[in-house]
This record gives sequence, structure tokens and C-alpha cells, in this order.
Amino acid sequence: MTTQEAPPKVARPRPDPSDLSRPYFEGAKQRKLLLQRNKRSGAYLFYSHYFDPADPDAELEWVEASGKGKIYSFTIVRQHPHPFFMERLPYAYAIIELDEGVRLISNVLTDDVEALRCDMPVVVDFEDIDDEIAVPVFRLAS
Repeated sequence: MTTQEAPPKVARPRPDPSDLSRPYFEGAKQRKLLLQRNKRSGAYLFYSHYFDPADPDAELEWVEASGKGKIYSFTIVRQHPHPFFMERLPYAYAIIELDEGVRLISNVLTDDVEALRCDMPVVVDFEDIDDEIAVPVFRLAS
């Protein structure tokens, strides 16, 4: 009698942080959603910048965001060529508008993608890709 081994689990594609985006990913690994903020105006930026396009002389700092927001827009993905994502079908790919005013793209993890609507409140969660990298994902707020 032989036993069959389960096929190896397919890993999620891994981002390759640059020097500029490294703080964002280091924060995610620590379960913190970090954003850049203009020290002078208080305006938040996303994605990572070397300077604020609206205020190039201002200093930028990394700060922890609230992790709260709402679904600005989304699509339900029903087909995907990568095996990792095929196992998750269907899933929601969304633009999240954070309470801080910036928008980012992420997944909304839910058992019922058909029930999703724009403006639904969400909160950040984190998904480990490996021992070094985690990515922010979102769940519906209670």
C-alpha cells in the first residue's frame, strides 16, 4: 500500500522591494500599514515617493496608517493563469480608499465576493508570503 503525498503548495508571487518601498514591506511584516506623509502639510502619499510632487522641498516620513477604509472600486476575478490565484477563485481585487485619503490596490478577503459593494468599510490584515515578506490585504469591517 502506498500513500500519495499532497502536491506542494504553490507560493504566492513575491514582490521585490526596492530601497524606496522597503519600509512599506518591513511595516507589513510587523503587521503595520505604513504610508509616507509630508511633514509640512500632513498629506499622505501612496505609492512610495522620493519627494512629494505637490511639495518637492518638504520632508517625507513613514507613519502607521489606521488600516481603515472603504471599497472604492473592485472587480471579481474568475480566471487567473497563476496556480496560486487559481486556487482562490473567485476573489476580489479592489481599490481601497483609506481614511487617510490615499488609494491602494489589494485583495478583499471574503467568503462571499458576490455580496461586495462599493463604499463597504474594510480593515487591513496581512498575508505572509514567506519569512521576509508580507502584503496588506483587506477584510470587511465588522
